[in-house]
Order: sequence, then C-alpha cells, then structure tokens
Amino acid sequence: MTEARDESVLRAFVKRHHVHYSVEQEWVITGNGRWPVGFNVRLFAGHDKRARALPGGPKSRALAASLQSLAETLLPECRSIGRIEVEPFRPALYESSEVPGTDEVALTIRLLRDFEPQAHPAGAPEAYCLTEIRRRLKRLSLPER
Repeated sequence: MTEARDESVLRAFVKRHHVHYSVEQEWVITGNGRWPVGFNVRLFAGHDKRARALPGGPKSRALAASLQSLAETLLPECRSIGRIEVEPFRPALYESSEVPGTDEVALTIRLLRDFEPQAHPAGAPEAYCLTEIRRRLKRLSLPER
C-alpha cells in the first residue's frame, strides 16, 4: 500500500513539474583514443510559472531536493558497475524545453565503469543499469528528450 502511495506522490511531482530526462554517454579521452566509460542520466524539473526563482535560492533548492528524492528512487542495484552516483545540485537554472517561459533545475545520475578502457570499456553492466533506470522512468511516465 505504501509503495503505491509513494508512486502516486512521485507521479504527481512528475506531472506538476514537467519532469523529463536525457541520456548521454560519458567518454574519457586518453593518448590512446576515446573510450566510453558510462552514461549520464540528466533529470530536469520545472518551476511553477512565474515562480521568480533564483539559481541558488530557496525555491530552486527545494525543487532540487524533490528531484534528488526522485533520483534516489530510480537507482537500481547494479553490482558489477564501478559507481552509481547522483551529482550534487548545481545552482543553475535552464530554460524549459517543456513549458515555454519557465525555468528548470537539473540533476545528473552517473553510471560509471572503473576506468580501465582497454580491458573494460563501458558495456553490459552500464547498459543494464541504464535499462533499469529507463524502465523506472517509463513507469512514472517521464519523457526522454
């Protein structure tokens, strides 16, 4: 019962703040070339219209804290991956791609392999974790941009 209630709270947050995400591969460049080492899942949440929020102000920090809570519910148990981390909130605002005229805050979930590019390029463990996160995002109806 609690899990269903928690999911409904998350869905309400997602809908109210037009939460969406993007995925990028992370690379390391060495003298031997460019090596994939993982993925970044970037979550965006929009302020209410006319919120007049400042990048590091209380409204942005509160929205980022809610986005952080959402991010933590998305993290799967991935044992063979090097690291899964949610980067700390950076006090910045972004122009919303979802709702014109509103600002968004962002957080990044990083899925990283320990760096040994020739021996272990990014692959199955990171892709599995990304698939799990995407499955959870889809369940909450978050669009990918």
